Amino acid sequence: MSAIVDSRPEGGHGNADANDPTGTWLDRIRMPPNAVLWTNRHEEKGSPSMQSKIAPWAFVLAVPDINRSAQYFHDVLGFHIGWQDATDWRLVERDGVRIMLGQCPTDIHPSALGSHNWFGYLDVDDVDGLHAEFTARGAICSAPKDTHYGMREIVITTTDGHRLVCGQPSKRT
Repeated sequence: MSAIVDSRPEGGHGNADANDPTGTWLDRIRMPPNAVLWTNRHEEKGSPSMQSKIAPWAFVLAVPDINRSAQYFHDVLGFHIGWQDATDWRLVERDGVRIMLGQCPTDIHPSALGSHNWFGYLDVDDVDGLHAEFTARGAICSAPKDTHYGMREIVITTTDGHRLVCGQPSKRT
């Protein structure tokens, strides 16, 4: 198994200037020291790969307050919180879905991004059950809807204004 590890000083924070237009918001965030950024779980030991592999890992969201956002993902959406000792990151996980929350208090608020605040689509096995679970915990969530492209979906709007879609094949014929 191969991995890419962030081994830059202070976990990649370096000397990036928040006003430097050449840097990205990721350059301005401290990663936990030696954080594994990517692993190739499908690579067999000793066998050369003919094609580079892409393995699922995580969504990355810029949020104004990582602790408030992580608590929302925990309390409302049922995720577990990781990286609690990191200064600028939280990792939230549920059923193999990983979302990295990066502390960006001065960036444009996600709710002000319009259509650019959509960040992911998750395949689920029970959209209606998930809708009931999330709304019972206070989530802002659309009602389950059958689409013209054969999916039954809900849209969750996070406390910061990011939007996430959960869907399953529609039972409608």
